Amino acid sequence: MQGNDGSSDLMSDTTQAKLPSASIVFLTYNGMPLVEDVLKSIRNQKFNGDYELLCIDTSSKDGTFELSRTLCDEVIQIQPHEFHHSRTRNLGVSVSNNDICVFLSQDALPSDEHWLTNLISPFVDPDVGAVYGRQKAPDHFGAQRRYSMGEVYPEARQVRQFVPGEKRSLSEVRFSDANGAYRRALLLEKPFPEHVPISEDIAACYYILEKGLKVVYEPLANVIHGHERSIKDEFRWAFDSGIALKRLGILGNPNFKSETKYGIKKLTDELVYFTKRFAIGTAMHSVSVYAARWLGVQLGKRENQIPPKIARAISPSLAREHARTKNVAN
Repeated sequence: MQGNDGSSDLMSDTTQAKLPSASIVFLTYNGMPLVEDVLKSIRNQKFNGDYELLCIDTSSKDGTFELSRTLCDEVIQIQPHEFHHSRTRNLGVSVSNNDICVFLSQDALPSDEHWLTNLISPFVDPDVGAVYGRQKAPDHFGAQRRYSMGEVYPEARQVRQFVPGEKRSLSEVRFSDANGAYRRALLLEKPFPEHVPISEDIAACYYILEKGLKVVYEPLANVIHGHERSIKDEFRWAFDSGIALKRLGILGNPNFKSETKYGIKKLTDELVYFTKRFAIGTAMHSVSVYAARWLGVQLGKRENQIPPKIARAISPSLAREHARTKNVAN
């Protein structure tokens, strides 16, 4: 079940009480110059609680590593072949010390000094297992990508909790580690799965909901973040998503609604929005985007029928994991 309960400012209820302690796990790789703005924004947060800032850097060569050492409480450096979306975050969890683990992308710039408070405040409710915040598209993004991100990260607050016996929707397990937080105890109990190329955040969200806990989408914990994607990038991202969601037991699960019907509805809504505004070119671009995503997911969930070399050529994540495995073997 997915419910909206408004987006009233959490500050009025939480500024007096001390909030749960937080460990911000910050993953970096050649992030200059924006990473400096993000780190300084974190350090300027008005947060009524204890927090630490931990950085895991993937051998940056542009000064990111040196900067992180001046602004973070602890910095760990790993080699490029060692990076993995789940494994690297599990490393961050293992060295963290506080109640809540926060993950923030190196290019996700908090919109104000209350970002951390608004992200942590929902955890005052002991039934909340994870919280993620809004991501607003940078001003230079194209119309289709801006609309798509606005649909994924709306203005209204959401509190999700599975209802026994009801079919799940893919939108219910949506989450993002680009701007998200979890109870550390839950991540120690069930670490991010290391057998998937991406979507470790969806896996954790799914696990938390299956435990009967709540997941909150808090738009007041807002960051400026996003990436424009070419059609090729959309295809590759969807391919990895298809692999991950199939391995996680979400795609093909009779307890979930059809991913194809989900995609058709999203595309239909998008086409109606742009055609009503006579943006026919953008509407046609939306068709191309969704076609690439559909093809990528369909191939990804059939990864066992694809020669491994072809799969690695499509997916940089699979190629990197293959290289790491060979490196370990040698």
